This record gives sequence, structure tokens and C-alpha cells, in this order.
Amino acid sequence: MILSAEQQRIFGFGKSIPIFGLPLEYMGPLAETQLKRLAFQGPDVPEEVLINLWRKHQGNPYLIVREISSWVQATSQRILPNLKTETTSAVLDAVQALERPVPDDVLEAVVNSPSAREVAEDLVNSGQLKANSPRYSYPRPHREISSTLADEYRARALIYISQKPELQVPSDLSLALQLLKWSAEHPELKAAAVATAHKLSDAFMTSAYFDRWDESLRAALRIADTTEDTETGAWARHNLGAAAFCHGDLAEARANLREALKIRRDNKADADAIEATETLLREVEAQTEPGSSSGSGSPAPSPSGPMPGSGGQGSAAEKEYVQYAQVQTAAQEAEKEHVQEQQFVQTYM
Repeated sequence: MILSAEQQRIFGFGKSIPIFGLPLEYMGPLAETQLKRLAFQGPDVPEEVLINLWRKHQGNPYLIVREISSWVQATSQRILPNLKTETTSAVLDAVQALERPVPDDVLEAVVNSPSAREVAEDLVNSGQLKANSPRYSYPRPHREISSTLADEYRARALIYISQKPELQVPSDLSLALQLLKWSAEHPELKAAAVATAHKLSDAFMTSAYFDRWDESLRAALRIADTTEDTETGAWARHNLGAAAFCHGDLAEARANLREALKIRRDNKADADAIEATETLLREVEAQTEPGSSSGSGSPAPSPSGPMPGSGGQGSAAEKEYVQYAQVQTAAQEAEKEHVQEQQFVQTYM
């Protein structure tokens, strides 16, 4: 407070204490702090403006901050229409490039503008976008967008989705699956693609979207084969086996699990991973033995307590094992709700 006044009287003695101006090198940090406080989205205060203000007010920070606020107001009035126009163009380009209804948080991350949602709502009100709350789609995709710009938006969206703690069901799934398939031709994005594949696998499996689960795993397998990532390939084949098991396709399940087990053993993979595949393969083979009642429904592993050598209840192997058993329970409990969700997914996927 003392620094923001020309002088300060203390204790009522009437003695003036002069406050000297700040050095010139403090003007940059001072201006940066004020711009952040005002949430200004425009350019930085030019250096020559700061020098002139410093000379004019002899370094007095109180008067300089007031002048900076006036500069921000004048600059905003001059550049705001251009900024909004640029954001509008970016929002329209991004929604068209992503080809699927875009959740509002993804749109904001891709466009990299805090006003993206506000602009999107304005575009909905003007009829240029459609709202599938809280997602946006383009009713008339006729804008000319370069393939380079479109790929840049897709890459940003994939990276953002890969870093989300979890995917929202079903609003994130359609776009995430589309981007996963696209990424098979972009090996430089493998890390984001593999992370997204894991999230999609969990989301589709626990939501009982078995067809989409299988589709996302096959996309992950293509990425693994393209990049020669045997670890991800084994993971995808293991889960393809689990998906086929849930479908009741025991031959497909056995083929994928055997291949996954071979890769994991050849790679000397983590013991828990190998055990998870071995356990599920034993369940599949038990269903195919003469006299077993595999039926036409979806078989599920029967829980039998902690697996030997799995490291106890918290091990990765047991968690994977228990997940597959939980799938069927979740599907039965949510069967009626699933019919409605499936109709929604088919509309937008």
C-alpha cells in the first residue's frame, strides 16, 4: 500500500515519508501482473509505452498501474472484434475437422481460447452450429480447410483426450474412437493414441458397448502393428480375446489369447500380465471342453478368490481378471438403460 501512494503519513505525527519510484526494470513484471489481474487476452504492453509511463510518473507504481488499465481498455476496444472473428473461424474449422460432435471442453482445448464456448453458443444461436449439449456439430460442412490445419486440430484433440482422467460416457466416446482410428496413420502420436485406446477400452467394456469395445481394440492393434509396439499389441489381443469371450465367440477368444500369451512370454513381460492372460485362456478353454455348457450367451470367468502368485488383491492380474467378471453383472443391471444409450451411440457414431 505504501508503494502505491506518493507519500504516506504514519502514526498521525504529520511526518511525510517520500516514496521513491520503482526502477525501470520493474515495469515489465508490474505490467504483466496488471494484465493478468484484468484477464486481458491481447498483446503485452509495448516496451516503449512502459518507458514513457515510467518517465512521465517518475516510476510511481500507483499512477503507472492506472495508466496501464487505461491502455488495456483502449486496446481491447480496438482488437476485440478481430479476436472474436478469429475465434469464430477457429471454432467452425475445428468442429468441421473433427467430424464428430465435439464436447465443449475438447473444443476449448483445441481452439486454445477461453471464449471458445461463448463463441460456439453464439454460432448455435445463429444457426451455424448444432448443439447436442454439451457437444457441437457442423450442420453444413462446406468450409475449405487445409489438410494440415485439420490434422493439427485432430492432433490437439487426441492429446487432450489422452490426458483426461477418464472419458465421459457417452459424450466423449464417438470423437475419441474416430481420432483413435485416424491416429493409425500418424505414428508420431503413438503415445497419445495408446493412452486413448486404454481409456476407450475401459469405457466401452464397463458400459457394455461390446461392439465398440472390439472396434477400439482393433484400431489399437493397427497402431501397435504399424509402430512395432509388441507390448501394446499383446494388450490389444488379450482384450480382443476378452471381448470375444463376452460375445460367446470362444474360437476367436482362444486365438487372440494364445497369440497374446505367446507375445508376452517371448517379451518376458510382467508376471502379472502373463498370469492375467493365462487365467482368462484357461477359462475359455474350460468352456470349450466336451461336456461344458458354453451356450449361446456371454460366458464370464467365475471368481475363485485371489489367484496364486498374483500378488494379492491389488495386483494388476487380479484387477484385470475381476474386471471381466464384473462386465456381465454391470450389463445385466443396466440392460434397460443400455438400450437407450445404444440408440444414442448409434446416432452419433
